[in-house]
Amino acid sequence: MGHRSNFVIIQNREINIYYSHWGAISIPKDIFYGPQITIDYIKSLQPVETLLDDLWCEGAVLVDTHEKQLIFWGGDGYEYPAVRKYFISLLQLNWEGWGIRWAEQGIIDIAQYLRIDISQVQTDIDYYHWKNYRGWLENSKTDYTETLLTVKYHPELILDYRFDNYLTELLSTGSSLFELLQSCDLIAIPDEEKVCSGAYLNLFEKEIWVWWGRPTDERVLSKILRHWHGWTVKRHTEGLPFQVELSGRSSDFIRMEAEAVIEQILDDITKNDRFDPKKWIDTIASNCVNIEYADIWINPDTLDNYQPQITDREKQQVLQRIIKLLED
Repeated sequence: MGHRSNFVIIQNREINIYYSHWGAISIPKDIFYGPQITIDYIKSLQPVETLLDDLWCEGAVLVDTHEKQLIFWGGDGYEYPAVRKYFISLLQLNWEGWGIRWAEQGIIDIAQYLRIDISQVQTDIDYYHWKNYRGWLENSKTDYTETLLTVKYHPELILDYRFDNYLTELLSTGSSLFELLQSCDLIAIPDEEKVCSGAYLNLFEKEIWVWWGRPTDERVLSKILRHWHGWTVKRHTEGLPFQVELSGRSSDFIRMEAEAVIEQILDDITKNDRFDPKKWIDTIASNCVNIEYADIWINPDTLDNYQPQITDREKQQVLQRIIKLLED
């Protein structure tokens, strides 16, 4: 168990790679307060020689001090493009003059920036990135859904479907998907923060536009294409609103309000809910008092609990400055 992550600093043309066992989940909090605090935090982590692969890496940060570039992904709730967009706009206030972007392909983007052969961080696409259709479609029964499909059957007939199936799983059915959709419930389009991935399928143009909230290898596009002979498959990064707009409809009614998103982000950043591995182990031990163990071994990385060195007062000062800038 863990939230395994890599951190990279490029400083004085020198590349240094670090590892954190629990760091992926708190990446938005850890990079929020600007370059120096982030760099000091990264340097406190465990130095390593190589990057994790895309099977194990759940978050990463790259800081290039010479080019002033920040590339990252990680955290919980940041898989929605709208949340990322506003988060990056907030980051920009603390990382003035820096280029900042989300790693759409995860650790692959980091490897590409470092000019590392990406095959060193890519796992078998059939094992990890590709989900095979399991024989049924699972209509989403909750407020949140994994995938939303928008199908334009003809100019006057545009229908939306939401599923708990993965997007790649749905598209692995090829054009027989349309027959399967006939037995599925139609839905009103949910708000953009309630959908993790989606696709727009134009039946007459034979065109598919896909997007993922989570990092996804570009190889998935060619894999999808093999199941859709005669179709084109394209990727975008704008989330559900662009999917709706592709169908010729307005996306205003599903967009998150800027104030609400910013409030949500700042609440997450300031929340004192960092994972404590020692407490986690103590809880497991307390629930296993009646079990006899001949020998117990704990990976030393499990107890790592590094945090950025910033006081509550310094955090408050940064937040007050941001709020003032937003009000102005």
